[in-house]
Amino acid sequence: MNHKIIRYDSTYDDQICELEKEIWSPDLNVNKSYLRWKYFDNPYTAFPKIYLVLIEGIVVAVRGMYDTKWQLGDSADGFSALCSGDTVIHPEYRNRGVYSDLAKFIKNDLYELGYRYLFNFSAGPTTLINNLAIGWKSIGRIRTMSIESSPRTIVRRLNCERMINKLIKNTTAAKFLQRLVNKFGYNSYNKLFKHHEKIHPHLRIEKNPLPDEMAVLVGKLARGSKLVLTRDEKFFKWRYNNPLSKYIFFIGTTKS
Repeated sequence: MNHKIIRYDSTYDDQICELEKEIWSPDLNVNKSYLRWKYFDNPYTAFPKIYLVLIEGIVVAVRGMYDTKWQLGDSADGFSALCSGDTVIHPEYRNRGVYSDLAKFIKNDLYELGYRYLFNFSAGPTTLINNLAIGWKSIGRIRTMSIESSPRTIVRRLNCERMINKLIKNTTAAKFLQRLVNKFGYNSYNKLFKHHEKIHPHLRIEKNPLPDEMAVLVGKLARGSKLVLTRDEKFFKWRYNNPLSKYIFFIGTTKS
């Protein structure tokens, strides 16, 4: 099969966002916003790392690598790494060697650009096997992973009581959220914010994050010698602008 692999070119934005409907959103404009947010607004990136497979000028596969920053425990020193994601291959070109060629091209190209660390936290079974076959190393237990055909926002995740309990089990926030859901229903996202003051006197919920306070809170957590994602103020400002998701933020108020 005669295909060409190139770095990101804005000429193909519409085709990229159309192909990504499989894992992003069915709305092309929303996908464009997500593309901008993840690969351009990211505070750690200098330029987008997106790779395209073209056949006769048509995008048949996409794979993105987005920038992240990491640190070891409480150390102030950190390092940059790229996380892979958003891989989609047009159904007509799957199982024809496209992924292997694309993955090898990306690894070699990024190495030449000076990147030394690549992570993949969301690989499906096929991607996982292919990555290991071309030299990736597992740093955790290998297990079966899956990806859904459409993104699940936090509101959709709240559609089952079991997920609520798992999310914040046995905490004041859990009890607060459960009372909200019992009163207004799992899908009444906007009602939660309108009436939450009637549920608990010392907790409020917001749609927007408080990046500075979140960074301070993270700074108080004991990290030991773990390798952790750097979660500073600029990270939180960016992270919770994801146009594919809605968020609920719990904020404690001062007791009188």
